[in-house]
Amino acid sequence: MLKTTENILIDNCLDKHALALKYKSEEQYTEAIELLHEAISDVRKPKNPINEVHLIAILQDTLATLYMEIDEQEKSLYYLEKSVLNIEMFLEHETQDTIKHQENQAL
Repeated sequence: MLKTTENILIDNCLDKHALALKYKSEEQYTEAIELLHEAISDVRKPKNPINEVHLIAILQDTLATLYMEIDEQEKSLYYLEKSVLNIEMFLEHETQDTIKHQENQAL
């Protein structure tokens, strides 16, 4: 089965996320933070559709945790707020899709 460019991008971002968590467990915070920023940048480059907002939110949430662990509360709060906003946007989009699907089923 051929993977689409979008699927490869998502897999790469998830790999970077996993590696960042490994760095975090080894207390290599700088490397972890750099990887997460890189992954977020990768997701945004091709102007992905809104369904990738949840991936960005996961990466931002992990960044918030890392910044909290290294006692940078302002950055932690910043990324936590961004993560929550992205999750809200994702859920709103999913809700609209569900409503449209239910309307189509009713017709």
